[in-house]
Amino acid sequence: MILAGDVGATKCNLALFALQGDKLRRVRQQRFPSRNYHGLEAVVREFLSVAPAPITAAAFGIAGPVFHNRVQATNLPWMVDGDALRDELKAPVVVLNDLEAAGWGLPQLAREQLFVLQPGTPLETANRALLAPGTGLGEAILFWDGRRHRPSATEGGHADFAPRTDTEIELLRFLKQRFDCVSFETVVSGGGFLLLHEFFDPGLRHPEFDHPEEDPAPAI
Repeated sequence: MILAGDVGATKCNLALFALQGDKLRRVRQQRFPSRNYHGLEAVVREFLSVAPAPITAAAFGIAGPVFHNRVQATNLPWMVDGDALRDELKAPVVVLNDLEAAGWGLPQLAREQLFVLQPGTPLETANRALLAPGTGLGEAILFWDGRRHRPSATEGGHADFAPRTDTEIELLRFLKQRFDCVSFETVVSGGGFLLLHEFFDPGLRHPEFDHPEEDPAPAI
């Protein structure tokens, strides 16, 4: 059985897959609120306690830069150690940046799962980009290596926000009053909803704004 996980600051999605021929069949999936747990190990234990199954391999995509199969999550106080998880699961464990993991999964999408933003003539061997605004702003590039597209994590969401218009320049000045560093992730992310709302319409407030435990993004 293969254990796969998508780990972010808001949620962890874990799933078990069985290999049937050259296809994966999803056996079970569950979502966990990340901040209710002290680490990924606790999430994995709870997930596997429901229906224990022998794990032959595991992979986890996690928001943050990965070094030597370990990652300090970007927007979550977790250190995820793939080798420690390997010892607990008694199976090989690979830790990847979440956007790199998503990049490897893109070829599995069917045509009906795609939405065309701008029609054109695709070039199969052209490099590709992957953007994932969520709690943070994930970015990856997929370069053509002569045989297939190979994803590479970039942490590009942490690049400095570069305004292009008078309105964006004013937005940068507004954000610099609160932050020493203003990145693209500051603006294009879950937290950016409230910042943009306060910049464009500071007079309109929702009840959620006065409760730090509430996420104001859905109301906005």
